[in-house]
Amino acid sequence: MLSVSVVGLNYQRVLVQTLSGAEANVLRSGFDYSFVISYGSLNDSEYKCTAKNSCVIDLQDGAEKAFSKFNSTSRNEVRRSEKIPDLVFHFGFEDFGFDTYFGFHKACEHDRNWHPVPPDELKKSLLFSASFDGKLISGMSCYTHGPYIRVGRIFSNKRSAKSEILTNLVYGCAAKRIVYEICKHSEQNKFTQLDLGGVDLVDPEKQGISKFKLSLGSQIIPVKLGRWSNLNFDTKEHLIREQGWDLT
Repeated sequence: MLSVSVVGLNYQRVLVQTLSGAEANVLRSGFDYSFVISYGSLNDSEYKCTAKNSCVIDLQDGAEKAFSKFNSTSRNEVRRSEKIPDLVFHFGFEDFGFDTYFGFHKACEHDRNWHPVPPDELKKSLLFSASFDGKLISGMSCYTHGPYIRVGRIFSNKRSAKSEILTNLVYGCAAKRIVYEICKHSEQNKFTQLDLGGVDLVDPEKQGISKFKLSLGSQIIPVKLGRWSNLNFDTKEHLIREQGWDLT
């Protein structure tokens, strides 16, 4: 579970197979906002529930088995990432410092007219990133719960980069390699399923990211997305927006 505190509000991000009744009450005890992804059923009247689809990579047989299911182009790009000079991959914040990472995340989100997550959420997430020539170019944040790991945000400075060297190929190699690194980390930490997040095959603005996720051997599965909030959160939520942050 990802547990975050921001502007006096406590919120959680939860991944479960099923959730209902008393279990749900215990889970959200002490929180003002609860965001749940259920891979089975979500039967609790307190949650506003929406049916969605996610792209999921099965990791029960390990990272290399998952990698073998990447399509051929993606596998080649992962291998090529090892041969691109100055392309380096990172885990966590230590290599650049948190302020640099958050500033990068914020700039990337603003490039696509989105808002960044609150700093405390990014700090408590698992962060996988790539740098080129000593500067961050791409990243993915993840959170976990039980045997599951899910990508929270995918971001890069591809839209604003001004470099003849930073081609689409470099960004593509970096993104595919980051997912492979997440798979390896997941195997080491006994996670059995990597959720790459939502997929939309209809919206033309989301076809690119959906194609990317599907190129990684993922399967589309139905999920239940639940949101619950109390009066304290509903009263103060505007403070989060006024800081320029987003809780999707």
